[in-house]
Amino acid sequence: MTKPLTEHEESVLQENFDLFGSDDTSNNAAPKLRKPRKRPAQTGATNMPLPLELLIGTEQPSNNPEAASQTPPPTTHKLTKPAPPDLNSPEKLLAVRATSANAAADQLSQLGINVINYSMEKRDPALKNVADALLDLELEFRIENQSLHWVLVDDERQEAQLLECNFIELVLTCAWFDSEKQKIRRLRGRAYIDACTNLARQLSLKDQTRTL
Repeated sequence: MTKPLTEHEESVLQENFDLFGSDDTSNNAAPKLRKPRKRPAQTGATNMPLPLELLIGTEQPSNNPEAASQTPPPTTHKLTKPAPPDLNSPEKLLAVRATSANAAADQLSQLGINVINYSMEKRDPALKNVADALLDLELEFRIENQSLHWVLVDDERQEAQLLECNFIELVLTCAWFDSEKQKIRRLRGRAYIDACTNLARQLSLKDQTRTL
């Protein structure tokens, strides 16, 4: 004799039957297929793909002749040559015969020549090499107890006018000398000394047997 089901058990059994059905229907019934979802009908204009030119951002050539004429010409850069040195520049290096460097500066000041500095052979290595090369080229270092002193001056007079003064031995314009130094500045050692000697050979010497 079977025990009757409680109200709760009957309720659970009914829920299982509603969900799964009986054994006969689960074995014989065909599986239900999910109906495909209908797509909503499109309204209005369809989106057309963008042109390739707009995607890559390139500009199309204009067919307007006026627009083509307004196109600015390509810019060109002109190469400018450096200005040549001013051989008549007022700054000059003077080789002056005097008893001392101070005396050489005083002698030039008495002629109205503006003295910037003196003992320049001790301040400029290239000038020191040129001065030494001049001594090897028969320039006398001392005449009548007057030795050579290199003085930097600022004066508008030409080289020929300055050389008329007996105690001025040589005149070098600073523009010329600086230009020549730039040509040999990368040389080293003996090559630099030889280049300075070649500069000294370009200078004309006064008579070394004259009286002061």
